[in-house]
Amino acid sequence: MQALLIRLMPSDTAIQPIIIVDNGLTLETIERLRQLRIWCVAIRPPTVPVGSARLRITLSADHSDGDLVLLCDSLEQILTSEE
Repeated sequence: MQALLIRLMPSDTAIQPIIIVDNGLTLETIERLRQLRIWCVAIRPPTVPVGSARLRITLSADHSDGDLVLLCDSLEQILTSEE
């Protein structure tokens, strides 16, 4: 993820928040991930402060290396196409 320049928040748990900032882009990102069969949750205000909308990635032991590569590749494609 760090190689993709995705803004990660500190986390020592299976939950990995990824800051997107914009509510609309956050919702669009989870929809595009779902189309790729990747389940992800959007966390937006008022649950988090305005300007800090994020994806909530939850990892588990059932995820394979291939799953993680798919997630990273998909996020890179989706988020860089928005620039």
